[in-house]
Amino acid sequence: MPAFLWIRQIALLREIYSAQENFDNEKNLAEALGNVSYYLLFSQQYKEAIRAAEEAFALSNQYWLQTNLAHAYLLSGNKAKAIEIYRDIKDRPDETKRNESKVPRLREAILSDLETLLSKGIRHEGFPEVAALVLDRPLTGEERVKYGGKK
Repeated sequence: MPAFLWIRQIALLREIYSAQENFDNEKNLAEALGNVSYYLLFSQQYKEAIRAAEEAFALSNQYWLQTNLAHAYLLSGNKAKAIEIYRDIKDRPDETKRNESKVPRLREAILSDLETLLSKGIRHEGFPEVAALVLDRPLTGEERVKYGGKK
């Protein structure tokens, strides 16, 4: 989808959720913007993904929103900023799984996102480094290949 259509959809979401200002509407808008930022990654619209993720996090300090921001920074060429964010969020609880008996850490979501991006043909030479950072250990040869690197 072209960037201008995403921008129009985001504008409509803002309009809908700002009609009645309350905490739930802000949270819903943040989650919608977070989802938009995720899907923008797949259409390689990284600048727009960054904007949507930043706005989402400003509305609701849910750290899962930062995963999309880190991915967008990495894919847009700002590896240093991405690594800084990954390092900050990897051990935080995944708020999207808050109803589960044992809330997983965002590291699991980050790794899952990398696998999904790869499965959709979106590759980056930094994926293996991010996976190693998130796992807090060097990758095995199999893992290196899994995350798009060489053995």
